Amino acid sequence: MYACPHMSETPFCTIDNRTSERYHLTVPIVLRHFNQDADIKATLINYSQHGLCLKSQVRFMKSGIVMIRIPGDALICMPKKFEPGFRSMSIAEVRWCNELSPGDTSGFEFGLQYFNV
Repeated sequence: MYACPHMSETPFCTIDNRTSERYHLTVPIVLRHFNQDADIKATLINYSQHGLCLKSQVRFMKSGIVMIRIPGDALICMPKKFEPGFRSMSIAEVRWCNELSPGDTSGFEFGLQYFNV
């Protein structure tokens, strides 16, 4: 059986303020601050019907608007069926951002809430 290098079962997100069920799926994500050209690499940790949790080396400011997408090479090994709330491309608002291990290079974990467009 082929093991996809993009997927993992390990959840990182520990804050649970969501009103809908959370589904763990660890795959690469590309973000872009709204109306900017620079791509930022991140990792999807989990998602729900209303948003998602990500991990990145970049700190995001609360209330910032980002465009998110799953790169094409990661889509190849995605599950055939997705739970409610999965979006391969969307616009979202940063709701929170926490440093994973202060003073080290672990990066940041942050939550996004989808815009309903």
